[in-house]
Amino acid sequence: MKLLIAPWGNPFGWNEVTYRFGEVESVSKTSLKVLLEALNPEYIVILVADSLVDKDSLRENTNYAEAKAAVRDKIFNFLKDCHIPLDKTKIDILVLPGTGYFKNGVFEGEVLDYYYRLLYELARLLNESDFKEVHLDLTHGLNFMPVLTYRAVKEILQVVSFFAPIKFVAYNADPFVSGGPETVLTLHVVEEIEELPRFPALSPYEVNVSSRFFEKLVVDENGQKLKVVGKPRLKEILTFLGGMVYGLPLMLTTFFVPAEEVFSHLKEALNIYEKEIKIRKEGGRLRLTRRARLTPLFRVLTLVWLLLKFFEKENLLETRQEEIFLHKLESIAKKVFWKNNIFRSILGTEMHNLKSIKGFPFDWKLLAEIEGRKPDSPNPRNFFAHGGLEKNAVELRQTEEGLKIRYSKEKKNNVQNFILKSLR
Repeated sequence: MKLLIAPWGNPFGWNEVTYRFGEVESVSKTSLKVLLEALNPEYIVILVADSLVDKDSLRENTNYAEAKAAVRDKIFNFLKDCHIPLDKTKIDILVLPGTGYFKNGVFEGEVLDYYYRLLYELARLLNESDFKEVHLDLTHGLNFMPVLTYRAVKEILQVVSFFAPIKFVAYNADPFVSGGPETVLTLHVVEEIEELPRFPALSPYEVNVSSRFFEKLVVDENGQKLKVVGKPRLKEILTFLGGMVYGLPLMLTTFFVPAEEVFSHLKEALNIYEKEIKIRKEGGRLRLTRRARLTPLFRVLTLVWLLLKFFEKENLLETRQEEIFLHKLESIAKKVFWKNNIFRSILGTEMHNLKSIKGFPFDWKLLAEIEGRKPDSPNPRNFFAHGGLEKNAVELRQTEEGLKIRYSKEKKNNVQNFILKSLR
């Protein structure tokens, strides 16, 4: 399945030209038409800013939902005028936060809210569908939209690629010059790649309980909290994330959090955020003011939620398992980390070494003691070097069903702190 994404500025001033892609040509006001003919995607997402709303399309005491609906109607009418036949079940017009001063009004808020909201919508879409290819047309993007859209798409696909191969292709067309002699604009492939699994850097989010926005999902204009995640639970979520970043399968099972719990935080955050958007008419123009903003934590939790959904969909984990059979832990490690040569080498060696040990006890015992060594405190270097299966941190015991492994209850906080101090 193919997904086509296109960020648009204001399409109502675009001129009709001939767009060419490969052997396909199409006369239109937008490059979308020629890409639809050439690629035949199963689903299309057009991204527009809420700053396209007209005051005449809104009631006197309107709300943000009505404003977004009015923008969607405008874009659908534009597509009809361009003679682009689209099944409404196969297209989504996402109306995202815009900022700036325009003829129709003033739109106040944070530019990054566009990016955070887009991440959320893309995560939902990629979770619900089985796309093998994602195509991004940057021809009509305006101001901050192309760079933030590109960043959001890439980050979502990097997470998806942990669990399934996915191809990414980006396009841009020749520039249109008003009054110029050339009216045939060629679309160029500017990037084509199969995404590699990696979790994007957390920055600008800081994994530090003393940082200003550590637990805040939504803040007001003064940075005061409107929606937070409890610090103890947030630390567990971030520890799970650290398991993905550093290739630590036992951390994934030990600190697993249900996807629905994380999603409920995101939904509540967006409800609070949109309630703080106020629209009023001032003379012949509109003023849209966002009295709240999303934070970098919203981005992080969106990506974590997508990870958790894939864990559930792939039947890897549905609940937290602090004690787990070694063969199941190895199965999870192979599914999640084997595409990474370094993780595969480390974890493959560690699993082999554990399975080769003879005479495991039927009571929990520290791995160092099983090997006949004197127990010591785990250290970060050895912990990460051994894929989280450090001999002073993990305990094992034999059961009738097989070998089980867990973190020592006395060392669990130690290894959690290793991760929280390392995440960036």
